[in-house]
Amino acid sequence: MYGQCPKCHSYRVVRVGQYAKFMKVSLTVCAVLIAAAIAYPIFWLALPVFWLTSLWFYLSRPLLGCDDCDHLWNPRKPEQVLKYDR
Repeated sequence: MYGQCPKCHSYRVVRVGQYAKFMKVSLTVCAVLIAAAIAYPIFWLALPVFWLTSLWFYLSRPLLGCDDCDHLWNPRKPEQVLKYDR
């Protein structure tokens, strides 16, 4: 599994996607790319590449969250504590 929660030491740990951050960044970049594509049609080729890349980052970079205490942390940086409201 994913180990133990560093805060409450529970084993009820799940993967949590970074959906809000993903949506903000991807919608902003898509808006900029579409605006650029209207001016320069070559930018239409960049949109599918960006979509696939951002989807890959979203799926491959999850956070871990505890079901018992709602603690959220980055498994690649165990010392970093993140705020998360469920």
